[in-house]
Amino acid sequence: MNRERIATFEGMFQPVILDVTHRLHTATDEDNVLQVVFFTAPYVDGQIGHSHTVRRLKSRFNYAWDWCPRMIPVGIWRDVTLRTFAGVKILDFFPEARLGDDLRQGTLILHHRLEVLHRGAYRATYRMLDDDGSEQWTRSWDLELPGGMREVELMADVGAVAPWWPNGYGEHPTYRVEMTLFGRDGEIADTASKTVGFRQMKWVQNPGAPENSFPYTPVVNGRRIFIKGVNWIPLSPFYGTVRPHDYGPYLERFMAMHANLVRVWGGAIYEHDAFYRHCDRLGILVWQEFLQSSSGLTNSQPEDPVFLEQLDAVSRVGVLQLRSYPNLVAWCGGNELMWEDVGGLYPRGRAPSQHPAIESDRAGTRSEPPAMVSS
Repeated sequence: MNRERIATFEGMFQPVILDVTHRLHTATDEDNVLQVVFFTAPYVDGQIGHSHTVRRLKSRFNYAWDWCPRMIPVGIWRDVTLRTFAGVKILDFFPEARLGDDLRQGTLILHHRLEVLHRGAYRATYRMLDDDGSEQWTRSWDLELPGGMREVELMADVGAVAPWWPNGYGEHPTYRVEMTLFGRDGEIADTASKTVGFRQMKWVQNPGAPENSFPYTPVVNGRRIFIKGVNWIPLSPFYGTVRPHDYGPYLERFMAMHANLVRVWGGAIYEHDAFYRHCDRLGILVWQEFLQSSSGLTNSQPEDPVFLEQLDAVSRVGVLQLRSYPNLVAWCGGNELMWEDVGGLYPRGRAPSQHPAIESDRAGTRSEPPAMVSS
């Protein structure tokens, strides 16, 4: 930044957040210049490889797959933004939407993770807007925040809402929940917003299934849903070039086919937010895989501690990105992974849920913040 090296990092799935407060030219007319230097992409086994030897989390299909030649992108593939704040940073905002048993009344549980640089009194104001931009609900809370890292939970009834249904079962309205945090003098400290939909969701056993079988039938808003799904891979091996409107023609085609679920394949990426917003709009459920995938030679997951640490961190990133979308109905450990006995590495009979890589995936789903402030 301005000719001074400020950070080094590795990994395409973990956001990099840098504080440049004291590195910006603010008192002169001199331009601020941010330079990012990329080195050669690391080697990762492609499809004809060994899954249990993978040591870096990177989109594996780029290293050659049966539907993609070897094309390895290097560069920035997510947005770069400059954020400002005053006194408090919103590190995470999760408006958890719940639908009442009458399928009419909505509740929001507002989860926050904050970094409070200046302790004191703040005012949190919320608005909920429908798909047309009309305000459906608003409310404010006064908060007394100690300094440091703080987790805050607020709860509110938001009145009548329209339930979100999968394609073929009803409408799929969404709402935008906006948060503004004000300081003591009324200045804006920070802002955040998320898309939500109000629906009930659970999984039950298939009709006539054995007593000890897994639950494979989704129940949305009390109604069993017959899954008609398709597989999803990135639109391009250069996924940083995909624009929000590029998703529409493909997902609208699935909707016209009466599909109601897409499985986001684990050998690629967590898609851009625009993909999930399109799925919400069209009523398409999402089966999201964690970023692990099989190989042509071995299909067992790694147990390397360094890899598992990466997997834990990247899984948390995915959960934080996607958890407010109503389309998200399932997390899957990855693509075509097996617990086979490969050279004595993996004992036969090990339950999939006991594999350390699955435990690392699961760690991300246990990221709901505890209550610190309630209304």
